[in-house]
Amino acid sequence: EFAKGRFAVGTVHLESMDAASTRRTQLDIARRVLSPYSSTLLCGDFNISATGPYGSAAESAGVLGTLGPEAWSDIWLNQCRWETPGLSVEACDEHEDGYTYDVKANQMLADYKDQTRRSRIDRACVRGMDLAKCTVRVIGKSPISPHPSGAEQPVLPSDHFGLEIQVHLLSS
Repeated sequence: EFAKGRFAVGTVHLESMDAASTRRTQLDIARRVLSPYSSTLLCGDFNISATGPYGSAAESAGVLGTLGPEAWSDIWLNQCRWETPGLSVEACDEHEDGYTYDVKANQMLADYKDQTRRSRIDRACVRGMDLAKCTVRVIGKSPISPHPSGAEQPVLPSDHFGLEIQVHLLSS
């Protein structure tokens, strides 16, 4: 708790593939669980992308609306548009600096059959925070050790890159 109320962090790993209605249901559950809190961070593997084999620009753009009528914001989209004035939401959604699933950059996925798949499926959304001071960056792009079997393929923290998120609660 803090002066302006209660703060909560929620993490998700939403259904993947062609399951938009299931993801909407899961996001609605997260919204209901987090609604009593005045400030909220919801982050994790949303499995929602504007591009890719199961990508949908409409679903990607609708994430915040699915979370409800409260003022939710996607930290990456806000940061991207602030750093590159004039860049559209769509361009930020597909900007390579925000890719968290990137077959080209993640050496652990070298054997993946679709070597073009790159998307921003991991997200950080906030409500009730000073968005101008919230930041997110992609981490985990470097190998943590050589492959245990001696193979050339290195070991990274995950098949997804991680997100380092800094949030700032509103003080008044």
